[in-house]
Amino acid sequence: MMFNVFGIRLTIAVCLSLQMSGVVEASGTCELKMNNYQNPSERLADGSSCDQWWVGECDPIFTFSLDQASGSTTNPQSYYYWTMKTGTYQDKNDVIFGPNMNGLNNPIIWNFVTWPGSVLFKVYIEDDDEPYTRNDYEDGMVQNLSLTPAGSKATASETTITIYGLRANYKTTLSMTYKCYCDDGYTGSNCGTQIGK
Repeated sequence: MMFNVFGIRLTIAVCLSLQMSGVVEASGTCELKMNNYQNPSERLADGSSCDQWWVGECDPIFTFSLDQASGSTTNPQSYYYWTMKTGTYQDKNDVIFGPNMNGLNNPIIWNFVTWPGSVLFKVYIEDDDEPYTRNDYEDGMVQNLSLTPAGSKATASETTITIYGLRANYKTTLSMTYKCYCDDGYTGSNCGTQIGK
């Protein structure tokens, strides 16, 4: 009798532990690959130069985030699903992203439980001025990604888009390639249906 009670307590503790650790089974995957970034005017969001006296280039740091479709379209720092940050790209007004974005894997892999229909992909770019002053705001980007995931990774097609910065003048651009698909064992427009169940 005591063993059964202890067994029940142990099961409850394990379930609570899994819930609190955020362990969930994914039904689909999105791959977000950054291609290149351009800031040809070498400017910050306020129109000034990244470096004093227009000497040298910007030193961008990128924060990539994913927000709900109902999230802010003017705040590139708000997010719901995740946020990830690169290291500094020293003296780079133009960045060609490789498989490692200064400490962040490229493509970024997002495993979702069910596809929400659309999401807001966000980029916050700051110019690294440390240790002298605080980092300066270079630009921000917000892009709606509305799609239906493919039935499998093998059938998923890639889409390449150019995203423009939020600032009014001297806009920056980011080229990104993405694809989303249902994982093995799942199907449906939101990948929420488990095959065979």
